[in-house]
Amino acid sequence: LQVEVEPGQSQPGSGSAPTVFLPSFVVRVRHRSLGAAALALALRRRTPPVFARIQDGAVLLDPRTLLPGDDAALVAAFAALV
Repeated sequence: LQVEVEPGQSQPGSGSAPTVFLPSFVVRVRHRSLGAAALALALRRRTPPVFARIQDGAVLLDPRTLLPGDDAALVAAFAALV
């Protein structure tokens, strides 16, 4: 996996506030052999499912949406794909 943390924007309210963006950081993930769509699909099929957005050929995760303790499940989901 290629993983980078970069400045980004987060949209609150699942799109209910289409003009509101919060400054944030995102985690950009690329897989050596899976494209972004295939990686996102594989993550959604995990238990628990991991939902991420696709942008510029990569999967983007917004840590703002994580609950305490979600980090272990997230790491396990990615570990299962490498």
